[in-house]
Amino acid sequence: MQDALGEVSARTGGLASSYATTAAAQANNYYMAQLADKIPELYQLAYSMYMDEGDRLRSDLAMLQGMESGDYGRYQDRLGQYNTDRSFAYGLNRDQVADQRYAQEWNYQVGRDQRSDQRYDREYADSRSDTAWEKERYANETAYDQALAKGQTLAAGGNFSGYKALGYTDEEIASLKSAYDREMAAEMLARRSGGSSSGSGGNSTGGKDKPSMTLAQAEKAIENGAVTDAVRYAYDYYMGEGAYEQFYGAGTAENENAAVVDMDSVLALGYGAISADRLADLEDAGEIESYEENGKIKFRKTRNRTGMIGGTALGF
Repeated sequence: MQDALGEVSARTGGLASSYATTAAAQANNYYMAQLADKIPELYQLAYSMYMDEGDRLRSDLAMLQGMESGDYGRYQDRLGQYNTDRSFAYGLNRDQVADQRYAQEWNYQVGRDQRSDQRYDREYADSRSDTAWEKERYANETAYDQALAKGQTLAAGGNFSGYKALGYTDEEIASLKSAYDREMAAEMLARRSGGSSSGSGGNSTGGKDKPSMTLAQAEKAIENGAVTDAVRYAYDYYMGEGAYEQFYGAGTAENENAAVVDMDSVLALGYGAISADRLADLEDAGEIESYEENGKIKFRKTRNRTGMIGGTALGF
């Protein structure tokens, strides 16, 4: 408008005329009309600019949010990795502790097994030793029982050699043999003298009173040399009348040389271990006969007229 007013005024010498004013007003109206036509466009432009600014801000916000989300995601990743590493380290430590404890338990169990095996081996060895000892003891006892039975069987016939295996000395065996021979001689003496012999000891009491000492006590006194009338009486009571003089004598040469029974000749008869009564019965029946030889009373089977020995044909 001012430009139009100035341009028209310049035509009239610089003075504003009504025309110039009108022209300026028209120019102003024209431009104002043009401006009014631009208002919607400008409004739309401003609105577009506003919306663009809002979009830009939203875009910036989204970018910031994306960046924040990215940062948070990276933080979560780092935290997750940290937790993973921490869990791994913890698990590794737990595994190491578990491995150590397992190794300790394994070593402990191995030690227990070794001690158990050693104890089992000792118990097994002890049991085998006990079994071997029991077998050895049983074998020894069985052998001893067998030797004892054999010794007793032989001793019943006057043969005491079986007692050697039982640990008896030669002196003890000789003493037993001597005692047995004396007992057999006493029984034979009693049978020959007509006295009555008892089944167990062969003694002839003859109605005498029983002595105050036993036969063992009397024999012990005789062995010790403490011979008294009571000792002689007791010995004769148990062993038969005159037995003391028969076996030990009374200081005479006749009694000192008294004969004893030879048990080897008794066993050689073939009847086994027999008593003095049985010998006497066989002698009375004429199947055997007695004779003295080398200071001993011996026995042998008799020979009859038909050429038989003890009732057995000889064939000559």
